[in-house]
Amino acid sequence: MGIGALSFFADFEIFVCGSEYALATAGKAGHHYDFIFCGRLAQLVRASALHAEGRGFESLSAYHKSYCDMNKHTVSALVENKFGVLARVSGMLSGRGFNIETLNVAPTNRADISRITATIIADDESLNRCIRQLDKLVNVITVQNFDGVDYVARELVMVKVKADQTTRSQVLEIAGIFRAQVVDVSLESLIIEFTGNNNKITALLKLLENFEIIEMARTGTLTLERGATSCK
Repeated sequence: MGIGALSFFADFEIFVCGSEYALATAGKAGHHYDFIFCGRLAQLVRASALHAEGRGFESLSAYHKSYCDMNKHTVSALVENKFGVLARVSGMLSGRGFNIETLNVAPTNRADISRITATIIADDESLNRCIRQLDKLVNVITVQNFDGVDYVARELVMVKVKADQTTRSQVLEIAGIFRAQVVDVSLESLIIEFTGNNNKITALLKLLENFEIIEMARTGTLTLERGATSCK
């Protein structure tokens, strides 16, 4: 965050030294107060302005403005199916410090074209810079940002869950509720295959954690725009 100093004083003034901060939160006895402030090299913020008593605040946190602007974005790129293309794309993303949550690459309906789908956590400025850099790469045909687009997103996950005679029926019941498929059975475990959006996968995994997840594999997000339009 680049906070130069964050100190508490006897009169409950807060000294913040840095370039620009956007959000601070103070709490007292289970109550939380939010206020916005922007400052330059040094700025004093008096906590007494937030509460009539002006004392007894338990905590205060400050976040850099860019932290508040972080969102998850999905970007898809059609690339020529040639040796080294994935290495150049992933190298560009990691080399410029983009925060990649998932990265998926697979052939399309055309043998000479592959689709790379990346889920990136970034602010709008970083996202636009990422798209421009991708579009400049050799062998990249086109890049699509799915922000503001009506699209379908799915992910496949395979989970190996510990399941013996006493717990197998419970695990199978959970799989049935989510319409997941059991693709392997042994005396001590099950492998469950499930396809859905991120929220459904997260909900399923939270339930399966109660039975001990042995190992797991996920494909990452796959995305296509709804309707007859296509990324060309």
